[in-house]
Amino acid sequence: EKWDTKYLAPELLLTNYNYKLLATEHGLGIFTLPIFSKLFCQELLVKLKKFTDWETDRHKTYPTNDILIEKFDTNFSKIYDSTLRNILVPALTTLYDCPIGNFIHETFIIRYRPENQAHLDIHHDSSSFTVCVTFSPENEYEGGGTYFPQHKLTLKTAQGTATIHPGKFTHKHGVKPIISGERYSMVSFCKLIFT
Repeated sequence: EKWDTKYLAPELLLTNYNYKLLATEHGLGIFTLPIFSKLFCQELLVKLKKFTDWETDRHKTYPTNDILIEKFDTNFSKIYDSTLRNILVPALTTLYDCPIGNFIHETFIIRYRPENQAHLDIHHDSSSFTVCVTFSPENEYEGGGTYFPQHKLTLKTAQGTATIHPGKFTHKHGVKPIISGERYSMVSFCKLIFT
């Protein structure tokens, strides 16, 4: 409970997780929702800026300058898995009016900066649904934003905000170039398991 009060977005607690009140739909099936507090993001950014083991070739088609969350911090990986299953999945169930069953996820943190990984080309995610959380405040970088061409939409979200959208087929997207500074975000490719 103390962790929730300190590190979750205060809007979640103040509304008792009223996802319909807190979420904004920017285009068909594209939602944003506050998830982490600014303090949580700031403390995480201190660790991310000191981290040196970034990878560049995990995804062959669309390589990103990233690190799997469990390789970055196993404790944070467990916390986020719990957040995803206990907060974000109920939000999805409410917002899409569709129960989410069993799923697995690949979650990684991405670092965007002009000298390596300034942008990401237009692509489909290999997921049933995708969650992207912004950790950097907007004053730490210039440019950027997730672009959804079919929806004629560019989203540049606030610190601690999650963007949720379907993965394959319908929601092609890319990341516009970072001109200066650094932007850190986290992406979860969530795949439903049908048994």
